[in-house]
Amino acid sequence: FWDEVYDGYELVIQLTNNLTITSAGKDSVTISAAPRYAQVLRLNSCRNVSMTGFTAGHTKEPGACVGGVICLEYDRGVSIRDVGLYGCGVTGVSADNCTDLTVANSDIYECSYNGIQVLNSTGVNVVNCRLYDLGKNEEWEASEVFNLVSSSDIAISDCEIYGNLSQYFVRSSGVDEVTLKNNVFRDNWVKNTAFGTFGNFITLDGNTFEDCLIPQWFENGCGAVDPEGN
Repeated sequence: FWDEVYDGYELVIQLTNNLTITSAGKDSVTISAAPRYAQVLRLNSCRNVSMTGFTAGHTKEPGACVGGVICLEYDRGVSIRDVGLYGCGVTGVSADNCTDLTVANSDIYECSYNGIQVLNSTGVNVVNCRLYDLGKNEEWEASEVFNLVSSSDIAISDCEIYGNLSQYFVRSSGVDEVTLKNNVFRDNWVKNTAFGTFGNFITLDGNTFEDCLIPQWFENGCGAVDPEGN
């Protein structure tokens, strides 16, 4: 159905199971929305959804966005693979109250606020993705690359995070079992802190940091552990 927003309508796919949205490839097909307050693709209370082979974002005319690109609410078993998600769009993927989410082999770029946001969710796997140029096309920097709140069992692995201008790499609160493994951070400018991990430490395993400007690694009370828990 169409849900009215401030400057138009957004498409909502709701209460749908075993759905596949697929196309010829992210270089061939673009799904776009003109209203700046609309989510480009919004799923609510869906099960077993596969999205693959396209690019999505807002149309390119001038003007800042308020809506994101893919917005997931109360969904279970969502797979997002081989897609491009771009700004204009404040967030590439936003998941709220979701279970079993995979984002793989995808590009998230030029979003103004953050790359991936996870709220009140569990079982999130981000693998072999490229997150770049976040916060570069607005008048201010992005808030963070990854925003994690009140969630658990999150793995971010084999990703490239580069060319971003943000306050944080990861900002989290009340999260448990979060692992960053074998990711490459390069050519980023962090304005505040690399890791603001409030409530629980995160596990860092085999990540590399190259040519990043980072004023401090951890805020007071924040930190990280290695795979052995040190």
